[in-house]
Amino acid sequence: MNMRLGMIAAALLSMAALSPAHAQRQGNTQWAANAPGSSCKVWGPSMLISAGGDQSDYLMRYQGACKDGVANGAGTATWLYRWVDGKVHSTWKGNFVNGIFVGQQPVRSVTGMPGDRFLIPLEGTAPRVLLLSRSEQTGALDMCKIEKVFVEAGTGPNALDLENDDATKAALSQAVDVVRKQCPQAGRLSLEVYAGPIQPDANGRIQNPLVTAAVREDDSALASYNNRNSDAKRRAVQTAARAEQDAVSRTRFMDFSRRHALSTWALSSQLDENPFLFSGQRVGLMLQLERMVSPNQAIVRDLRERAGGSLLLTGITPETFRGSYAVVAATVAPQRAKLENTYRGEITEVQAIEALPCADRYCQEWTGWMRLGEPLAWGKPMRWD
Repeated sequence: MNMRLGMIAAALLSMAALSPAHAQRQGNTQWAANAPGSSCKVWGPSMLISAGGDQSDYLMRYQGACKDGVANGAGTATWLYRWVDGKVHSTWKGNFVNGIFVGQQPVRSVTGMPGDRFLIPLEGTAPRVLLLSRSEQTGALDMCKIEKVFVEAGTGPNALDLENDDATKAALSQAVDVVRKQCPQAGRLSLEVYAGPIQPDANGRIQNPLVTAAVREDDSALASYNNRNSDAKRRAVQTAARAEQDAVSRTRFMDFSRRHALSTWALSSQLDENPFLFSGQRVGLMLQLERMVSPNQAIVRDLRERAGGSLLLTGITPETFRGSYAVVAATVAPQRAKLENTYRGEITEVQAIEALPCADRYCQEWTGWMRLGEPLAWGKPMRWD
């Protein structure tokens, strides 16, 4: 009795050693469990290697060309029911590459991945093009059942310049043409570009493409396109240009302030509320026109304020506000001016020393530098450092 129990235990251990669960523990997630007498491995679909839970319901027997213990070349893989001796589930006859059944398809190299997917490089492409294709699970892989198209940018002098959108788009269009020539029925294609070589992680994921794109069914034109490299280069160029513009705006602003010995830059609401605090001082103002009241007088207010803070600006010409906005150096009058149809019949007057029209409504050519974390203290004494 003890001997019989020992033999049953040994048989169970032997079958467990062939099970997918054991194979997964060893890191071989898709290799079929070989039938007795078969020593060449075949990559199996999940339907056949995982049916039955912890232990597959099928064994595989291979006859044919074999290289380094893996089916490679012409051969036949016979799938047998594990629990019914000799009963055949299905037979695969044709070409095998790296243990994977490719049938008669023009596949010279292929890498198996989890989830019944296969990475297939297409022959003679530059830059290198690879297909991520799925298996039907009942026979040979279907290279034209495409999940994604990968392009390797490569390295060295012949590498694809990913900072050049025109060159990258041309390479993607070329890849689409190559794929459509190989797989005329291929529909919508999703493309990704990597520096290369393509390296799936332990879970079969290929992460962080440098470029993503897509084409619609029966069309080679890119329907979407996103390039991290060229975007980064463009942002860097824009940032450098903006920094240069901001530096120019700060120089212009400070030179204007020094030339007119401005004591402060003020908001119109500050002058409207208490002009006597600034009486007789030279101040800088950024103003928008409300209306002209004479050829050399205008009602104005600060371009930063939507309402209130109206001033009477004198010493100007009709050309001063031809764009409705101006930078002004002015002296604050010691008394409020009398003017009809204004609040309480009086208004703070500022007398222009120099008024320069702004190129846009925000006077960015004067204020761009304020984005640099160097805010202006409106109404406070000027700092020249």
